[in-house]
Amino acid sequence: MIPSATSMWPLIGVWCAIVSWFDMTQRRIPNALLLVALAFCVAGYATTGQSPWGASWLASGAGAVAALLAFLPLYATRVMGAGDVKLFVVIGVAFGPVALLPLWLMASVLSASHALVALTRQRMSPAERGHSTSPATKRLPYGAHLAMAVAAMSCFPSWLTALTPQWLA
Repeated sequence: MIPSATSMWPLIGVWCAIVSWFDMTQRRIPNALLLVALAFCVAGYATTGQSPWGASWLASGAGAVAALLAFLPLYATRVMGAGDVKLFVVIGVAFGPVALLPLWLMASVLSASHALVALTRQRMSPAERGHSTSPATKRLPYGAHLAMAVAAMSCFPSWLTALTPQWLA
């Protein structure tokens, strides 16, 4: 039997840290990491009839479609990378559609905070920054922020309930 996500949070945390590291350092998310998460969900479906986060097959399908519809226009307009879109679809499969809005909001707050720090550092002189004179990159690792939100929601599942609007529950 596949344990629930709350009991597996150290493993989920390591997976999220690896996803974050790849996105922050290489600005890409390997497909193999996404397939591991999908395999974890499929194992949950095979043993308990739901993902480790409690999503049924139907909810997982709806989550995947909702995530794709939400992020595909962002990919088409080059606001998001393909890895970010695929990661959000995997998150939709794992959590279902109800969790997408709270996870997206949490990741967006993390991304905005990251952007503010990057802008502040960009305004500093190279000596104040403590490293090379190259300017900050223009693209933020949104996939890393999504992975951090997943880690937080997996460690503290009550946050998901608290952040989900009542009309979605």
